Amino acid sequence: LHDAFKKPVKEGCYIATACYGSYESKELIVFRKFRDNKLKKSILGLLFIKIYYSISPLLVRFLFKKKSFNLFVRKYFLDKIYFFLKNKV
Repeated sequence: LHDAFKKPVKEGCYIATACYGSYESKELIVFRKFRDNKLKKSILGLLFIKIYYSISPLLVRFLFKKKSFNLFVRKYFLDKIYFFLKNKV
């Protein structure tokens, strides 16, 4: 893979952790498995990871303690992604 994609990135699921409240939730475990088993195996997946980890800390500052917005993101985005991925990883 290209050297630009080999630089280490932090491995936290910032937005999902903010929305689910726990890094060890079943949803985050599925998201991490998808990241590790699928996304990390392609250049486009690695690019997505790099972009996500560069912008998500900023978004988490906005999400922090915004319960109604976190619930919205969780219900209408993250839960749908989780249900799609849970039997595929």
